[in-house]
Amino acid sequence: MIANVYARPGYFNRGVSFTFWMDLISTLSILSDVEWVMNLIVPEDTNTKGLASTSLQAGKAGRAGTKAGRMVKLIRLIRLIRVSRMFRSKEDSKVVQLNEPSKVGRILTELTTRRLIVLVLTMIIFLPVIDMSLSSVDEYQYDAFFYLHRLAQDYNATGSVTMAAFQSSFQEYIRQCDGLILSVVVYGVSTNLTNEWMHQMQFQGLTSTGAVDTTSTYALSANPTSGWSASYLNMDLSTLRKSDLDTTSSIYACYANDGTVFDTSCFSGVVFDIQSQNVADAHSNVGKTCIIIFVFGMSIYFFTKDSDQLVIGPIERMMALVNRLAQNPLANVEIEEDLNQEYETRMLEKTIAKIGRLLQVGFGSAGTEIISKNMSGTGELNVMIPGKKISSIFGFGIIEHFTETVSVLEESVITYINTLADIVHSDANMYYGAANKNIGSAFLIAWKICDGSLPGMRDPRDPATKPIMDAAERVKKRADIGVLLTATGSRPRKISPQELVDSALVAVLRMRVEIHTANQPNGRFHTYLTNQALQDKFDNHFHVAMGFGLHIGWAIEGAIGSKFKIDASYLSPNVNMAARLENATGQFQCDMLISEWFMDEVSPIVKSFCRKVDRVTVKGSEIPMDLWTFDIGNYVDIPLPLVDPNGVQMPMDFERQNFLQVLQERIPRDFFTLFNDGMTQYLDGHWDLAHTAFTAAYAKYPDGPTDVLLKTLARENSDTNGGYAAPAWWKGFRPLTEK
Repeated sequence: MIANVYARPGYFNRGVSFTFWMDLISTLSILSDVEWVMNLIVPEDTNTKGLASTSLQAGKAGRAGTKAGRMVKLIRLIRLIRVSRMFRSKEDSKVVQLNEPSKVGRILTELTTRRLIVLVLTMIIFLPVIDMSLSSVDEYQYDAFFYLHRLAQDYNATGSVTMAAFQSSFQEYIRQCDGLILSVVVYGVSTNLTNEWMHQMQFQGLTSTGAVDTTSTYALSANPTSGWSASYLNMDLSTLRKSDLDTTSSIYACYANDGTVFDTSCFSGVVFDIQSQNVADAHSNVGKTCIIIFVFGMSIYFFTKDSDQLVIGPIERMMALVNRLAQNPLANVEIEEDLNQEYETRMLEKTIAKIGRLLQVGFGSAGTEIISKNMSGTGELNVMIPGKKISSIFGFGIIEHFTETVSVLEESVITYINTLADIVHSDANMYYGAANKNIGSAFLIAWKICDGSLPGMRDPRDPATKPIMDAAERVKKRADIGVLLTATGSRPRKISPQELVDSALVAVLRMRVEIHTANQPNGRFHTYLTNQALQDKFDNHFHVAMGFGLHIGWAIEGAIGSKFKIDASYLSPNVNMAARLENATGQFQCDMLISEWFMDEVSPIVKSFCRKVDRVTVKGSEIPMDLWTFDIGNYVDIPLPLVDPNGVQMPMDFERQNFLQVLQERIPRDFFTLFNDGMTQYLDGHWDLAHTAFTAAYAKYPDGPTDVLLKTLARENSDTNGGYAAPAWWKGFRPLTEK
């Protein structure tokens, strides 16, 4: 054991190792086989005072020997348990060579074995302790009385035992009895005589430790240990129940000199009052029952605790995770890290969580239906699930100069794209958006508003004769519409359509600010800005840029493909509209363009910071639409969304959080006044006044949309006298020359 303590890691474990203590107890149990050690535990009685004293004290020694024998059996049982563990380890080692058991299986088996050992030892140790206090009383009373019965027969064959000697033995028996004697009959001795002897008896007192004081005089009329006195002989036995009388010490045997029984007519008997013993036995049984209930209760608790913790708990968490994904495919599937439980079940649980997260990342919000249907079903994989009509906001972003950049970066272009994707996806998620498609240089972001059509939402394909829903009626019909989203919080909140539209706009603004910041020295794009090959390709003017288009409308949400490959996507001309808006950012020389239908849904305070830059028709549509943008002149960080103490992301307060105004601080306010005045004149066909206003605005703050409008006025001008006039075909809009 000493060698194991030093050689085996974790064997002693600072004295808390179960194996160490089992081996220690098992080693100490060997001492029970050493005779001189057992003699110290159960010493031989050398203080004999004649035949009577030796015989009468044999019962006492027998009781001590019985107790010691039980302890020896207990110790030997511990040794057997140790040996069985050794054989089990050898057998296990053979199995390991064929089939390595799992870590959780080994831990569960070891814990179960420990619990079982503790359970068995507890039962072995405590139950005999309860029984031991009373179990040996009857043995002494019977053995000693059996001696008295034979003392008057074969033991006294030579007649050497005098009546005085017999009286001494008889009275010694009465003194040593723990029971309350009610009557005694000894074969060959008058009952009146034995009763007289018992009335004459005196007892010695007790020491401070409760033992009989053998040095004191016989002065007590009652036994100080049991409380017996001669008055018990006068008790009416008919007043006691049969169960309160002990007659087990009755003897029917006539013995010959050689110790054989030749007749059964010789009778000796003693009757004990065992009322107190029955009460003690009842208490003992109650205690025994309580101990058994407690031990088995604790055993059940610990056994189930181990299985729950190692097997059942992880399985239930896995099922809960699968059910959570089936009910809400976009639910949080993250699990808490627990370094103390790196078992196979924990690894499997983490793997399922990762698979769920990969499903969410791979399918996105458009694939929620296919995830839900297949996670909740029990049949085969089914990808042919019908689509679903929804209303959503679509944001389309494209990396500029992508083809040229790929030709230079080659393999490194993946890192380049993923850096931008991290910005776009993170900011979209921060404001309730969900990434949908990554097609090389393009990113599609969706903010799902509701299933079906949003009441009162206009569509680019609506006929001109379709009436517009009254604002009050629209508010009433949308009162219960909202989507539960979490974003940066830990608990979801119901987001209204208008808040979702505002959030989508702020998300794109944050993307623009972060991309601008990343282009600064030591920013995230520093590696690419200092790439000489890229700078040479773009004449030392390379910088990372993206254009964005924002639109709102209906779409068909679903999975497209076959059992070999599916893609979750949105099918709708409104998705194409967002892409066309982004494509037009190059023509208007701005970072983002917003559709008229999107602007119909934003809050008034947000709309006040946006600028209408034109009214056009796109290819494939004869319905004109207003084009809007948001100008940023001061690229400062947009504050992070606030989360309340309950873990719910709070709505944006544009009046208190005036970051929209801060973003435009470096743009002169009269620029917006001049431009908006020019836009009104431009749409009304007063191009001469429009040209004057646009020219003045451009002088205040040169920007792309103003430059485009000035060039449009010059190109489409119908005045040949040096002024500006709208062409004959002008109806307040123009066709967009690009898709």
